Amino acid sequence: MPRKIVGILLAALSACVCAGNIPAPPPKPTEVDLLWFYEALNNADQLEILEGLPHHYWEPVEREIEISKHPTTTIAKQVFYSQRLPADKEFKAKLTTGFLCQNLFIPHKPGDLIAFKQCGGFHADYGLQWLKEGELVAAALICFGCGEIQIVGGKMDILADMTEEGGDFFARALKPLHALRPPFLHQHRLQELKPHVPKIEPPEKVIIQPQ
Repeated sequence: MPRKIVGILLAALSACVCAGNIPAPPPKPTEVDLLWFYEALNNADQLEILEGLPHHYWEPVEREIEISKHPTTTIAKQVFYSQRLPADKEFKAKLTTGFLCQNLFIPHKPGDLIAFKQCGGFHADYGLQWLKEGELVAAALICFGCGEIQIVGGKMDILADMTEEGGDFFARALKPLHALRPPFLHQHRLQELKPHVPKIEPPEKVIIQPQ
């Protein structure tokens, strides 16, 4: 099934969840099962927002320094500062509603060919974790470098691409919450990854003499 169609189906599914009507039929084998994620978000009574550490590839030294200075917590092998980022209930409700009611991401399907991204690997810049009575029921890990989201909960671990709407939504919501992570100082290393484009010389002017 083309990814565009999957996105349409998921958008329709999210709309049903927002209305409080979770569809009963199970997903087809070719579709990604996200009903458990929507149910977890609907049933959660708490949302916590965490900030990711410096990048494991681009900033290994800075990362180790931060780990030595601050308590950390791990979700699906991604490391975050333990300090929760401050946000009021209304803001957290908008984040959850965004997942349920907006077209923020399109999951990768098993067997999809995933384009190689020269970003140093998935790295969670921010983590959202939903809890029910103090127990983690679902999490969404946001990587702005890859433009991807890792959705985890129970035995589920799903990678998804942010839509353009999703990228804008998460950037506006999460980046202003930045608190502990030091500024990125290795922009020059990113430039090295840009493919070398040879300079194209214009063709020589050809003068045709009249016969």
